[in-house]
Amino acid sequence: MIVGKNLPVIDTLVLFAAADSMDKLHEKGVMFLREVNSNHLWNLPSFALLEFDLVLKSRGYSESDRMKKYALLIKDYANIERKTMPITPKIIHETARAESLYNLDYFDAGMVASALILDKKLATTDKIISQISEIDIIWE
Repeated sequence: MIVGKNLPVIDTLVLFAAADSMDKLHEKGVMFLREVNSNHLWNLPSFALLEFDLVLKSRGYSESDRMKKYALLIKDYANIERKTMPITPKIIHETARAESLYNLDYFDAGMVASALILDKKLATTDKIISQISEIDIIWE
């Protein structure tokens, strides 16, 4: 695993955008995942993968359909596993703190916690997260 301490993180919406060619942010999502895959400029929080999978499941995707999504992610972005941040006790602690401090839902809080632990930069278009002054929003 090559998770970088002073590197920004990407939000779950990047995964959704990259996975859906009809999404208006598709090209941007693909660009961010390519950057995660090809160099050491970004981190992918496990929180993003967990949220992505739970949303797919809640939308009725079968186990087989979800496995296909992840098989494509692994095939198209082979290095992404090395850049995926694990969920640690510190992340969970900071997630609970962010839920309370910023009145965020669980997964937004997890993304904020991941960003705060690393370098306070997050690639997202989330309007609620963008109001948190401690987070530097990156969406180039």
